[in-house]
Amino acid sequence: MYDASSTSSTLATISQWGPGLIFSQCSYHELPIPPLFCQQLGLELPTSVQQAASKRQAEYVAGRICAQAAIKALQHKPVFPDMGPNRAPQWPTGLTGAITHANGQAAALVGLGHHWQGIGLDRERILPEREAQEIAGDILTPSEKSRLDRLPGPQRGQWVSLAFSAKESLFKALFPLTHQPFYFHDAELIDEQHIRLLTTLSDRWKEDKILRFNWRQERDQLLSWMLIQAEADQ
Repeated sequence: MYDASSTSSTLATISQWGPGLIFSQCSYHELPIPPLFCQQLGLELPTSVQQAASKRQAEYVAGRICAQAAIKALQHKPVFPDMGPNRAPQWPTGLTGAITHANGQAAALVGLGHHWQGIGLDRERILPEREAQEIAGDILTPSEKSRLDRLPGPQRGQWVSLAFSAKESLFKALFPLTHQPFYFHDAELIDEQHIRLLTTLSDRWKEDKILRFNWRQERDQLLSWMLIQAEADQ
């Protein structure tokens, strides 16, 4: 990926997922980022990223490459989103979106604000059963844990990974709208397409609110996403 003659549009592939909605993805290596590569792209790394380990630098650069490719497809401007005070991407006016990266694969899902008010996206490695059992108490509600206990062993890693990923997508979609932090036990999966809030975040996003999410398995990883339509489009 680190060819100084490359541009974001040649490094990332894009596809349209809906009206005013672009998905972009690329692969990356967890290696030190050559300064010339970022200079060629016109990407300035935040101080915290400059001081971070090579893995974090690679994740940041790959995620911004994906985001810029999606932004360019929507607004015809090759802009990199800045990093906000809580590390969330700061999208250009008129856009919303999310970035994710894991295990050498980065992606961004970006939409026009008059179609989409909230977007969440998360990629996770599917955990082995033993590892999934070890973290289940940190991720799952009692109801989700009960379902986990009824699953055959080979499916348990996928269930915990899906719960983790869907809740990450939920947070990325709702935090920019509510500015209220919430945690893994503040939401629970009803099934493999719906998630329920267990806490009230705002007048609109109240306890027991049910939202739909989507996901797909990609080899040993899964990708989840959540789309919240703008009110005019609902």
